Amino acid sequence: MKSAGSLTAVRLFLKEKMMTERYEIVKNYIYDKLTAVEPPKSRNEGLRHITAVSQYAILLANIRGENAELAGIAGLFHDLYAYVTGIRKEHAKGGAHMAKDWLDQTDLFTKEEKEAIVGAVYFHSEKGTVHLPLDEILKDADVLDHILMNPGAFIGKEKERAEKLMEELHFA
Repeated sequence: MKSAGSLTAVRLFLKEKMMTERYEIVKNYIYDKLTAVEPPKSRNEGLRHITAVSQYAILLANIRGENAELAGIAGLFHDLYAYVTGIRKEHAKGGAHMAKDWLDQTDLFTKEEKEAIVGAVYFHSEKGTVHLPLDEILKDADVLDHILMNPGAFIGKEKERAEKLMEELHFA
């Protein structure tokens, strides 16, 4: 007979394995979409930025005690619409619709998980407004990539967010 501790360990292992598999499935979908982006410079920037924001979102979610898998997946979707269509205006809303359409075609996520991912993508450009914790993680992950790629280029609400984030991460 297995002990309660070993059953808990097995459940945790299976949950983490499922989380890794879901993230990889989404990542493969996103990367497949980005391979068609032209010119190659835009494709490469899209792959770099989306991957970086996803990884930063996972990091921030772990620091803040939030769902790292959903944060990472939201990071993968956050600018997909902009890179695939070339349309920057209202790209967060377009990206949220794109994410919802794809997520609704899968049985990988619960209704609540889908809503959290789509909501984070939808609100990620509203840097001056506070939303749910996952939304804030995605906004901060996006800003973190901007900080690391182009330090000192911040104005307005993004500058305020960048300064708070740098302080939180002890970059200041």
